Amino acid sequence: MIYQPHCYFQNTRVVSKMADIRPVGKTYMRQVLSTPSQLGLLLKSGRRAAGLPQAELARRMGISQSRISHMELHPESVSLEQLLALFGLLGMELIVQSRSAAPIAQEW
Repeated sequence: MIYQPHCYFQNTRVVSKMADIRPVGKTYMRQVLSTPSQLGLLLKSGRRAAGLPQAELARRMGISQSRISHMELHPESVSLEQLLALFGLLGMELIVQSRSAAPIAQEW
């Protein structure tokens, strides 16, 4: 049996050293990611939870607003470096772990 890794994304309460960045309040999110399209939805919801319009997130990243839009719509185009930068700005972190084996069904 081959186990594929799960990716978990969680908002954190870690305060960044950068003055522009603040954590996403008391909102905690835990999301299992199985497809690239889910990443786009996660980026968009994380940005909204942080109260950041695309233009402001783009300014903080030093890229264009259209690039943020493209990342949300086409997450397969996001590099690991960009992804980690986005997560840092949104107060999120990436956790990769092995998929747990499915529990064995008990017969009655």
